[in-house]
Amino acid sequence: MIRLSISAILIVCVHSSAYAQSSAVIGPGTATCGQYAESYKRSSANADAVFMSWAQGFLSGWKLSLLEKGDRATKNLSAKTPEQMADHIHSFCDQNPLKPFFLAALDFYETLPARKQ
Repeated sequence: MIRLSISAILIVCVHSSAYAQSSAVIGPGTATCGQYAESYKRSSANADAVFMSWAQGFLSGWKLSLLEKGDRATKNLSAKTPEQMADHIHSFCDQNPLKPFFLAALDFYETLPARKQ
């Protein structure tokens, strides 16, 4: 448990400043997909615990932001499993190693069906 916590903290600290100067996104999502892939190679369980949890929180916040602005045509976040999200993000990152991780999460969001009114 301590090892997981230390790994998570290190990942967050190393990656949190990559886009901090030009973006409203903070945390592991600012890492590039290539940096995520390197973390995944070192410890897939730790990397996914950090990055996929971050992606779920990011997408939840994204959706709440859209709802707050009156956008009722949001996506159904529970339409796909966490495993499907991870598979999609892995594929996106494999194809786009230089793009920031948060774009992989947004790409997944676009694959979700619309929320039922």
